[in-house]
Amino acid sequence: MPGTVGALEQVRRPQADDGMRQGLRRGIALALQHVGFDSATEESLESFTATVETYLATFIEHTKVIAEASRREYPTPADFETVLRRHNIPISFLKPHLKNPVAREKLEPDYYDPIPIPENADYFRAETIDFLGEELDGNDDRKDKPWIPKTMPAFPSKHTYKSTMVEAPSQDTQKKRAEASADARKGEKALRRIDRAAKISRHKEAKEISKRNPLSKERYTYWEDMMKVYSPRDASSSDITQEIADHSVIVDYTLPFARKELPRVSTRGTA
Repeated sequence: MPGTVGALEQVRRPQADDGMRQGLRRGIALALQHVGFDSATEESLESFTATVETYLATFIEHTKVIAEASRREYPTPADFETVLRRHNIPISFLKPHLKNPVAREKLEPDYYDPIPIPENADYFRAETIDFLGEELDGNDDRKDKPWIPKTMPAFPSKHTYKSTMVEAPSQDTQKKRAEASADARKGEKALRRIDRAAKISRHKEAKEISKRNPLSKERYTYWEDMMKVYSPRDASSSDITQEIADHSVIVDYTLPFARKELPRVSTRGTA
């Protein structure tokens, strides 16, 4: 083919685990720099990365096996200690690593942003909603998490990802009993009013029916006069009507401990 072919640059498509793998490679590079290495070839860095991945996978697998052998779904600190002893690593060897010798400035990774966002045109960050107040503002949670990249959008309102605090119910049993007794008394009074209204309504219906028949009207008049005689004298007419309604019908006479209807004496002679 005519012409010359220039050097081709190999381009690798990004994968889903590239971020985690690049973080691991960066940690290995920082460790090498801390112990005195100035640079490392791509082959040696890849070999270190593969060794660390294999070591971590084996460590996690052994921990999972020990947990499952003890019939546990998740490993416990004792399982990790057993695996460390299997790898000849005493617990005392971990104490120097509690404080990272690498400077904190180097630990924060820098992310490459192919499309930088101007400071005055932040299209991905939501505007602060002032009427929600400080209690529901999600920016405070974002400030408490420095590991979140600055390019990420702002947090929404807290009520979108946190449950609202609810006051715990009172544990005072005496207060609960008093409230229950008050509710029961209110319900009993309401039922009595309903029953009294029903009695008055039935009383009026019986009075209207008695007016149609002269014999029933006379019987009803005698009964009403008798009830007025036994009713209190100082009561008003409306109270007398209610008292008559109260004594007109016996309610729930079939219950074991309720008022009983008087037995009727038969006028027929015995055989």
